[in-house]
Amino acid sequence: MSNGAFGFYFMSAFPALLSDPSDTMKWMYRLQQRIGITRQESLFILTFSLVLLFGLAVRYLYAQTPPSDFYAEADQRFEESARRFRQAEPSSVFDDTTRAGRRAPAVDERPVRMNLNLATASQLERLPRIGPKMAARILAYRRAHGPFKRVADLVRVRGIGEKTLARLEPLLFVEDQR
Repeated sequence: MSNGAFGFYFMSAFPALLSDPSDTMKWMYRLQQRIGITRQESLFILTFSLVLLFGLAVRYLYAQTPPSDFYAEADQRFEESARRFRQAEPSSVFDDTTRAGRRAPAVDERPVRMNLNLATASQLERLPRIGPKMAARILAYRRAHGPFKRVADLVRVRGIGEKTLARLEPLLFVEDQR
């Protein structure tokens, strides 16, 4: 059977495919006999055709819908809140607590350069990324192992890695206690 004859046969039989399931089965059997394919091959062709038709229908529907700006509403809300933020007084925008509920550091509590071997827990807490528990760990390490010989030894304290050390190094120094 030539391709032209196959196309004509398929197109002439297509309305019968939609009318009755038993007609569809008869049509598939006749198609199998005429082009010499097995049942599995014909089911594959049918499945492939249905998936292809579904994909084409979806593509057609997406082409028909006008493109919409998906983020337009979010952008508008962001611009509105940014405008309100710029117009608000600083005291109404910021309070004295951070998101975690801790008190934000006051101006006199900002980190200052300090001796790692003489710093108290409250002084260590003024450093970035150092809270009460980390300050207690630093002091416990200092009591157990003696004074730090260099600032880089701080990575031996559990919870302080290279990144934290890089942030703390400019704020710390080590001197003998003699």
